[in-house]
Amino acid sequence: MKVVAWNVGPRFWRKIIRSLGGIKPMRTAKITALFEASNPLLVAGLRARYPHRRVICHRSDVVAILRRGVRRPRVEVISHDVPWTGPHLGRPKRGRRWLLLVWDDEAILLIHRVTRPGNEKAWDAETKLIARVVARVDLPDKLAVIGDHNREAKQLEDEYADMGLRLLPVNAKVDQAAVRDMDGEGVRLGNHDSDHVALLWDVA
Repeated sequence: MKVVAWNVGPRFWRKIIRSLGGIKPMRTAKITALFEASNPLLVAGLRARYPHRRVICHRSDVVAILRRGVRRPRVEVISHDVPWTGPHLGRPKRGRRWLLLVWDDEAILLIHRVTRPGNEKAWDAETKLIARVVARVDLPDKLAVIGDHNREAKQLEDEYADMGLRLLPVNAKVDQAAVRDMDGEGVRLGNHDSDHVALLWDVA
């Protein structure tokens, strides 16, 4: 399974859509996941730009674009409501909403975690949230937690290992994939005017 994952950054929605057109692997990836992408105008623009793809948001901080021909997954919104403060403008916020996509043989949790330090209660709530998903017996053995984890791999290894997750190798800072019963790696695709690099995850 190939997944393009990209934190688009706090930019004008039309610029994000133009930048996305330069990420060629999204044409064949099973999923393109966009983070920091909750602007309703962006979601509407993506649906207009990609009318033959399924654009999933459900008022989350994550947008998933499924390539034509991909079987529809079961979609769940995984959330918490703990207050936290945004890193860019210092605005108070409440909770996070992520997408869990479930097929018969694999599941993908697309996440955008809060920053640390300063948001310890929200971080702990997110750690527990991920652990609850990992512990669910109704999900396939193959599970990937992909997105902006807002910490580097060496800071996440122990926390995720306690859940039975393993971080895949990638040359990136905070954008990671933690997996169970899967293997693979991440490849850099360039920043495309965002402050985060876009990644292609090839996992199986």
